[in-house]
Amino acid sequence: MTEVVNVETPPEAPAEQPAPSDDDERILHTNLLLYRFLPVGSFTVTFDTTGNEKMAHISASCCGCCAGTEQSVPMNDDTTLQVLQQPLCHCGRLVRDAGLAFVLAFLFHLIPSIIWGAEESLGSSSNHQLMGAVWFGGWPIWFIIMQFLRPWGIQIQTKNNDDNATIFVPFASWKHATEVVACWEKSKYETPMPPMPEKPSLFHDLQFIVGWIFFLVLIINMFVTGALVTDCNSRGCCKDDEDTLDCCVETGYPEC
Repeated sequence: MTEVVNVETPPEAPAEQPAPSDDDERILHTNLLLYRFLPVGSFTVTFDTTGNEKMAHISASCCGCCAGTEQSVPMNDDTTLQVLQQPLCHCGRLVRDAGLAFVLAFLFHLIPSIIWGAEESLGSSSNHQLMGAVWFGGWPIWFIIMQFLRPWGIQIQTKNNDDNATIFVPFASWKHATEVVACWEKSKYETPMPPMPEKPSLFHDLQFIVGWIFFLVLIINMFVTGALVTDCNSRGCCKDDEDTLDCCVETGYPEC
């Protein structure tokens, strides 16, 4: 008679959950460029598709050291994306622009002043006032120009508990922001998530290059002007003295 032996099959080990791949989580880095050339902060957007709902986690840092509060938005049809410039009506930003426009107008007025000549522009009260008019006249002009140079970015609006929350994420260029929006909208319905467009190099951005050249010209001219005015004062000119204006312009000294 054959004896039947029952052999218990050991329980199967639980299947290991696959680790999140690059398709499940993608990270996007952007720069906040003041007037489209001066880096003053950065934003990081982490796209997470590991849970039941796709989420985008947004965090900001100022000058690479001061981290802001992280905000999360769902990647669904309740979240709308729009490419536009940084919002115009913001009291803190407008006050900042007014102060920087005053400084910029001062630096810029030094260019026609030094072209005219230190002895001429500072040699009489009327000439000095004329240069002051260039300074204060340029103040509102540069303030208006700064408003046109607000950075491009993505305005994210999401509905949360019947309240509309709006987040603005700045980008170095309109093109990059537009490409990211197209990829984001596509990734709402696709799995795995398509790769995000790479951030373009700032050194290939014409506005970034022109902005830095203009800024450096103003700073160099400021030091050159300071040296020339100091030398002019040491020779006894640039004293707002009408009586010595002609001699200072002709010879560089108050006596002809």
